[in-house]
Amino acid sequence: MTQRDAEKQQELSKVLWGAYIWRVRLTIQHGFEEGYSPEDFDELWLDFHEPLAIPEKITKHRRVGYLWMTANVGARLEQGGRILVGSTDSVAKILEQFPKMVGSRLLTTEVRPPGGDTAFIFENDLVLNCFPAQSHEGAAWVVRTDDGN
Repeated sequence: MTQRDAEKQQELSKVLWGAYIWRVRLTIQHGFEEGYSPEDFDELWLDFHEPLAIPEKITKHRRVGYLWMTANVGARLEQGGRILVGSTDSVAKILEQFPKMVGSRLLTTEVRPPGGDTAFIFENDLVLNCFPAQSHEGAAWVVRTDDGN
């Protein structure tokens, strides 16, 4: 990944800057084998909303978009420089920590070449780090908006 590639990825995430996490969705995979039943963290979805300037009777927010991240590339949630949870931690720990992101506002995103390591920086000193392996095929994280971009 070149510096230009990193800047392009960072630019794509700007649509979510200033928006709040409305919902955290986790996909946990369960495997069933004879004598062994592994559980693995598979995907993370963060739905972002922002308050309406003039709230309506029922609707008070509008959806901005979402961030999707595969756990295959490695993810780590930190606060104040302290690791809260990583994608290889126990499912119980993952289920305890990631929901605490609800209500957090995304301030900025930093994409670092050459590997594309990405830090999603939220208020309250909360950081979601993504560590894509250079040999990984496909996207490590994707931002989508309601208009399909």
